[in-house]
Parts: sequence; C-alpha cells; structure tokens
Amino acid sequence: MASAPPRSVGLTLTGFVFAFVALLILLGALDTSVLRCTRTASVSCVYTEALLGVERERLVLDGVLGARVGVSRSRKNNGATYRAELLTVAGERPLTSSYNYAQARHDELAARVTDFVAGDRASFALTQAGWGWEWVLGITLFGLTLAYFLFGRRGLLSDKAARPREVTDP
Repeated sequence: MASAPPRSVGLTLTGFVFAFVALLILLGALDTSVLRCTRTASVSCVYTEALLGVERERLVLDGVLGARVGVSRSRKNNGATYRAELLTVAGERPLTSSYNYAQARHDELAARVTDFVAGDRASFALTQAGWGWEWVLGITLFGLTLAYFLFGRRGLLSDKAARPREVTDP
C-alpha cells in the first residue's frame, strides 16, 4: 500500500496566492486616516494616512472653506464611488487619490469639516479606521484558504488524506 499522492503544485500555489491576497487585503484594512483642523486667521487642515502606524501620506491645506463628497460613476454602470474633497480658497483638493464605495465615511468627514468651518471651535480632529468591507473580505479569503488546506480534497484533515490508497502492481 502506498500513501495518498501529494497535492499538485498548481493547487498548492493557488492556495498560497489566495492566502497572500487575503493578507494584503487585511493589511489594507488596517489603514487609519486622521484629519486635524485648526482655526487661526483662516482654517487650516492636515490630513495624514497611516498603515500599521507608519505614516504614508500627509496633505497640508490652508484656507479651508468647507468639504464635500465627490462622486464618480463608472462607464460600466457598476454604481457610484466616492471620495472626500476639501474646498479651499485655491480650489478643491481631494483627500484621497482614488474613489471607493465607503460613502458613509466620506459623508461623515465632509459634514464634520463643514460644521467646524461654520462654527467657532478652535480645533477638531477626526480619526477613521479602515476596518470596513476590506476586513471582512480578507478574513473570508483567509478562512476559505485555511479550510481548503485543512479539509479540502486531500487536505491535511480530510478523509482521503488519512486513508491510504491501494495500489496494484501491473
């Protein structure tokens, strides 16, 4: 009797690719953005983004007049995507380089900035963690990959992996 043949290299490589993609999505979900605004003669804001606590982008804006949510519609009609934009004396400045589906996050940021500009507070800060749909997708992909390796066809804990195959001599 011989043991079960090893899993094919293609399937193993596919499993590792899924695990790697899941890890990248999880790391992207640990993104944090902070907007700090102060009022002196005019309103100034500093927007920073950090991944795992390491700052990766900083945007300093003076003369902030308010904020709005920019909307983009795809040519394929997949629905709208959004990004927050600050309105300054020099024009509008997007806070992110790309649009995404997190409308509520951008709505909150635009409303808070607009309220701050219209009010009389000296400063405010808004921190938003990126634990949205990316986190759920990453966990799901990682879980499916783990389940495949443990319980899938010839997985580590599957019946076929534990049961030896009979081989007949020709």
